[in-house]
Amino acid sequence: MTTQVTRVWRKEDRAKVSILQIFRSSFHDRRRQHHAERTQDKKEDGETTITRRIDFREGVTEGALRNHIEADLNALMNTIRLDAAVSLDQAPHVARSILNYGFRDLSSVTIRELGGESIKASIKQSLVDHEPRLVPSSIEVSVRRSDSKNDQRLELFVQADLMGDPVDIPLDFDAELDLGAGKMRMSKLRVQM
Repeated sequence: MTTQVTRVWRKEDRAKVSILQIFRSSFHDRRRQHHAERTQDKKEDGETTITRRIDFREGVTEGALRNHIEADLNALMNTIRLDAAVSLDQAPHVARSILNYGFRDLSSVTIRELGGESIKASIKQSLVDHEPRLVPSSIEVSVRRSDSKNDQRLELFVQADLMGDPVDIPLDFDAELDLGAGKMRMSKLRVQM
């Protein structure tokens, strides 16, 4: 049995939409319009006028929301931050900007560091910095090393609240990180609507 927690909307915050979601939706809408027949009216003199349809903005469906979040989180998880290649000590404003998009490079992490707090904090900070739809105070990250001694895999479990109107939406996901290949794969995204 699951208990549903009601979260109160914070009046000082606004719901945020991923900029990638806006471009994706616009692209798919334009493709649909391109393939659809145009609404045309004939004037008495035989000229054709093309009437514009008024589009109303509707909320996103559960399936579309899940797809957008999954695509954005996969992109974030599989991108290595700029500070892995270039020191940003002289430019702290760049360290938290979109120029430093992604997760820290985990391919050089030692076995001793894998379960450490610095890995969890780094992953949480990347989510706070680059996924504005998540409520920062709600993000919890747990890291677990694979049971096999020879396996270079790391399992992540992330819980957070997606900022919503009128209430926040709880979500969680599992991800598997292959340290040898430097790839991360989200295995399960659960949005609890």
